[in-house]
Amino acid sequence: MEDSGPAGVVVFVLLYVASALFLLPGFVFTYGAGMMFGMARGVPLVSLCVTLAAGSAFIIARYLARDFVTDRLDAGSRLRVLEEAANRYGWRAVLLARLSPLVPFRFSNYLFGLTGIPFGHYLLATAAGTLPSTVLCVYVGTLIGEIAGSALHADFNPFRFGIYISGLVALFVVSSSGALIVRRRLTAR
Repeated sequence: MEDSGPAGVVVFVLLYVASALFLLPGFVFTYGAGMMFGMARGVPLVSLCVTLAAGSAFIIARYLARDFVTDRLDAGSRLRVLEEAANRYGWRAVLLARLSPLVPFRFSNYLFGLTGIPFGHYLLATAAGTLPSTVLCVYVGTLIGEIAGSALHADFNPFRFGIYISGLVALFVVSSSGALIVRRRLTAR
């Protein structure tokens, strides 16, 4: 895909969105974007994919398969708590859910389609809320790609490796702190 130019990017987007709609793990694509495209191209590409996938699932749940999705949700499910928060707090609940690694992204896309949240608010909150984890995962993919490339070409630079690891640790600390804050906010309500 990396060497296929625009066609490779289109295939990447289609595969990413399809994997999300079918509830398949997307980490392969997110880390892969970092490995193939680097940070500068990977972050906007994955952000676009995440937003398209979330928006597609939202529309499917709201207009095409509402009864099917509703039937699949257990009345005592934790997702019901998220649904109640979304109906009460709107886009703010979406934003907090997106910032939390504890909320299953792919399932919640369909769930949010069942709520009264306006589509535009949902998309903006999703794009903003998923950006920190997107940056972190694409960065990890870029780091893996750089390390693998250095090992294959025997041009390993310890200083550069230290910079990458420092950045990874900093991103992990910031995202973990944010996740704790979000979890407290969601459970306090």
